[in-house]
Amino acid sequence: MSKYSHIELPRDFRNAVKATLRSLPGWEEHRAKYGMPSNGPWTNAEIYMACEALSFDLQAARGAYDARQGARASSVVSAPAIIAASTEAPSTEHIAAPSAGPVTKEDENPMPVETKAPSAAGYEGRNADDVIAEIIADASAHLTPYTRDTVLPGLLRPVVAAAVAGPRTITKRVASGPLPAVPAANVAQWVRPGPHFSISPSRAGSARRVLLDGPTIACCDYQQAPAIDADYVWQPSILEAYVCCDVSGQNLWSFGPAGTGKTEGASHYAAMLHRPFVRIAIDRSTEAADIIGQWVLDKAGGMSWQDGKLTAAFRMPYCVILIDEPTLLRPGALAVLQTALDTRRIYLPGGEIVEAETGIFIVAADNTAGTGDDSGRYVDTAPMNAAFLDRFGLRVEYTHLSPASEANMLHNRTRIPVPAARLMTDFAALTRRDCSAGKLTMGLTPRRLISWARAVMVGMPSATAFAQAIVQGTAPEDKPALMMLATTSLDSQHATIEALARGETPPVAPAPAAPAVPSATGSAFPNDQTS
Repeated sequence: MSKYSHIELPRDFRNAVKATLRSLPGWEEHRAKYGMPSNGPWTNAEIYMACEALSFDLQAARGAYDARQGARASSVVSAPAIIAASTEAPSTEHIAAPSAGPVTKEDENPMPVETKAPSAAGYEGRNADDVIAEIIADASAHLTPYTRDTVLPGLLRPVVAAAVAGPRTITKRVASGPLPAVPAANVAQWVRPGPHFSISPSRAGSARRVLLDGPTIACCDYQQAPAIDADYVWQPSILEAYVCCDVSGQNLWSFGPAGTGKTEGASHYAAMLHRPFVRIAIDRSTEAADIIGQWVLDKAGGMSWQDGKLTAAFRMPYCVILIDEPTLLRPGALAVLQTALDTRRIYLPGGEIVEAETGIFIVAADNTAGTGDDSGRYVDTAPMNAAFLDRFGLRVEYTHLSPASEANMLHNRTRIPVPAARLMTDFAALTRRDCSAGKLTMGLTPRRLISWARAVMVGMPSATAFAQAIVQGTAPEDKPALMMLATTSLDSQHATIEALARGETPPVAPAPAAPAVPSATGSAFPNDQTS
């Protein structure tokens, strides 16, 4: 039996407790573990158990409620009364219209003459602690110090935080089949792309009209959005293409060499906008069932439908969907995907038609532009048919960073000193130059650079780290040319790289930097897939 079993739960008190429990850390895990519905109805036993599991002092909260009951006859509305009037669980089917200004709402209960009504400006944008202090001050004469200073601030905080945050747009869900356990998309705000992605006016260049003076984009509050990569740096021309396709409902094709930031670009776009992100990695074994779903045996011995990755993503408003390496698609899977890209619908075998939710944004990332690979570096890629490629509104190319910018990236990722990183990236630039000239089939990728630098920072000799991270994984036909290039341009620098990594004075001054290569238009990051 719970230690709270003796506490009665009147309706208004129950609603306030439910709202507070939903705001506590660990609530979702507890709810899922014990099968409790998100908004109720909950039994008393379930509420008692949740309070104990989440360390919520129900006894103290009931004391606050009783204090409010005793204060009803006074000329002020006490803090718990405001909680009770404000924490009824809203319906997820409600659509809140976007508002250009602050939204105010009159209290549903009659307000005594002595009580001041909210100002015309409402609470939006105010400091939550200041608002809580004002609310509690009206009832402080009727409260114990513990209730005033500890219990009520904790109960009020979720409600006040919502009030000062301002209005949100809640997307309504409409579908003919079962929905996964994900929340409706809450658009917290509409933001200008340039400032939100740290693109200054001086960097924006020709993209200024889109990034600084153009449309706003939806910034949501999904908890399952990817983590933000603080090291990722957007090139304005690439972000411009993302924004144009996002706001106009078009699909985007991104392409470029391995390691130039294609996968990270889509993930970081979702992370910065707090949207869900689904990556559909394609290989030669990918079937249509992997994309749209299939019937599977359930625990009862029957059959139940299991959504594929694309179907599940279509059900999540404002989801950013990455189709990684689509040139590896087999014909059957290609046909299914082409229909979904064109109609924004998925036709399931059971007859359900899944319509793409509001704000779905689809990005393809490939090593090629979809027209084939003549270099021989990306095995199994195939030219896409024109009908499939026509489903993508814009195509944007990623290229390697300049040696200086790549050295900064390498330093941020591995903490290797920038001068040592620059020696590594200068050599990488030489391999890419030889690749373009046909002397190598593939230049050094940022992923290999990071492996080399991390080994050096642990203490491995630079020459050994270079051999194990790079040379031993090189294609046989590339090894002679790579070793020749290393002999003439790198071998004399290994001792310098090691000394710089240890914080010591280099035995010899670093060699002059290699000739500059053309500036890049993309960001180099290590998690792109290579064929």
